[in-house]
Amino acid sequence: MTVNPIVGDRRFPVATVVSVGDVARQYGVSPHLVSNLFWQRHLNPDRCPVVAGRRLIPADYIDEIGRVLAGRGYLTASAGTTN
Repeated sequence: MTVNPIVGDRRFPVATVVSVGDVARQYGVSPHLVSNLFWQRHLNPDRCPVVAGRRLIPADYIDEIGRVLAGRGYLTASAGTTN
């Protein structure tokens, strides 16, 4: 799911945001795992606020999520790669 936030929001002026599920599928991990990394403060929840029950992840933060997942040993060698 890709969401375009309301124009004028200072955190996401016109950026494309994705869901936790989208990021989890990209890296081949559980959405619950990604969500927990935010709640445990391993990922910055201020960069990806929860709005209407959904965490909005800006596209430019996806690589950081991958680095944290890899650094914590959650990724296999092929996870997160694109063809």
